[in-house]
Amino acid sequence: MSRAPRYPEAVWQPSPNFNRGREPGDPQWITVHITDGGPRLDRTVAHLCKPSSGVSAHFVIGRTGSIAQLVELDDRAWHAKGWNSRSIGIEHVARSPGELKQWATLGHVTRAELLDDFATAEQINSSTDPGLPLTTKQLAASAKLTAWLCRVYGWVPSESRIKPHCNCPGTTHTDCGLAVEQGGIFPWPAYLSMIFAELAG
Repeated sequence: MSRAPRYPEAVWQPSPNFNRGREPGDPQWITVHITDGGPRLDRTVAHLCKPSSGVSAHFVIGRTGSIAQLVELDDRAWHAKGWNSRSIGIEHVARSPGELKQWATLGHVTRAELLDDFATAEQINSSTDPGLPLTTKQLAASAKLTAWLCRVYGWVPSESRIKPHCNCPGTTHTDCGLAVEQGGIFPWPAYLSMIFAELAG
């Protein structure tokens, strides 16, 4: 059986953090994540490629829409315990507001580094972590990637094929991929519409 292709619009940056192979019929769905860290794609990729981190994802999407692929689709990345064997992990460099509990103790330079280039003085001076919202370019790149994966596997976009990490049983990442309507930052209806538009294009 032929191996699944790499995403042609991603930069290949292999992580050692994966298990080789899958069961027949897998993967079955995409797991959507947000990184809940800083704004830099390169630092996120470096962390996911560090053996001692014990984590990885198939893809990481930066805030400008750049994409890195870290693990082959036919292998199991370490992104969602209990779902690794059956899903493809896509990380988005973004952060929920209030995620960094130590925000009030951080200096202004560190706070600025944890925000993006468009951070305002009000955000930097905030008493709580203002977070990093998903960007328009990032969501567009993610929708294009997800549409490509749907074509590769013959999937129709749906809640059974594209799931937020927060829905994984037993996860402690309860805001990871959580919908805006539920207090999170992921705009699910708009995102799914973008995927359908990509498939129709």
